[in-house]
Amino acid sequence: MNKFLFTAVALTAASSTAVANNGDWLELDQDIASLSSTVATADGATLGGLIRTSYRDAGTMGGFVQEDIDLWAQGSLEEFSWRVSFDMDTGSAVLEDAYVAWSYDSGITVLFGQFKAPVLRSAVIDPENLQFIDRSNLGAVHDFWDTGVGVLGEIQEGLSYVFAVRDGYGPGVVWGDDSEELFWFGHMSYDIGNGLSPIEGAMKSGEELDAVIGISWWDMEDDSLDPVLAADVAVTMGQISGSFELADAGDDADNILAPLAGMGTNPVALTLGYLFADNMEAAYRYEDYDDSADSSKSTFGLNWYMHGHNAKWQINYIDDDFATDETIAVGLTVGASR
Repeated sequence: MNKFLFTAVALTAASSTAVANNGDWLELDQDIASLSSTVATADGATLGGLIRTSYRDAGTMGGFVQEDIDLWAQGSLEEFSWRVSFDMDTGSAVLEDAYVAWSYDSGITVLFGQFKAPVLRSAVIDPENLQFIDRSNLGAVHDFWDTGVGVLGEIQEGLSYVFAVRDGYGPGVVWGDDSEELFWFGHMSYDIGNGLSPIEGAMKSGEELDAVIGISWWDMEDDSLDPVLAADVAVTMGQISGSFELADAGDDADNILAPLAGMGTNPVALTLGYLFADNMEAAYRYEDYDDSADSSKSTFGLNWYMHGHNAKWQINYIDDDFATDETIAVGLTVGASR
């Protein structure tokens, strides 16, 4: 079963039939979780939190940024599992996950409530597992939560799918009447080798080539814009990691990019990383905005993993054509978001 696609559901349903055959992945999750601060309650629920903070220097501007302050709880009851999470970055609680997952049988799970759409891998990787402090531009487009219903399952070993309908494109994005129009999306992914853990980079990777390939489609109901197609691939082999993602919005750039002004209809991102010690990793990401000015963004990163991705320092150098000056960011992550 695709190890990444089911992260948002399977981690809350370890005792359900939906993950009964995913032992290796659960062992990995338990290994990671043992490094984070979680609390098991009397009724079997699990509580935890995550803090990600950074200092950014962008020439004439600089300061500290609270990237993520997350609190969450999750648990299961027979074939049902649930998860609730809150973001505290602004000093007040903002609801993120709030869903129930029903494991209909060993290959089908129904998701009901508020969740993030797994349109691209870079959008739904948990924040503590990011290779850089920031998500890619394409990943940031779908880094939000909305209410709806989804169905996910496995067609055959290594080939998985998600189909869902949600209320709209998310907060602050005016692409139609959110009370009437629906956001439809579908995603299929295929594992090569053992597939990938739900983390970016080469931590926990095997010596052989492992990869996951994803294809996505999304459309807003009655918005007169073309549907969007997207594809991504992520690969690890020993100490080497890489990923590539692209999207095609036809003639309607706004269909992808309203949250990121200035991007064109065919943006792409390419990432390469190398784990040169047990706990040190360097990475480079190039992003093409596909705009009329041929704008791009380059990010160089160095990670020091003190306890895997659950306690790490990050240094990023960001050269973005849309920014006045280059940015140097130093980030610290402690905890886990699930």
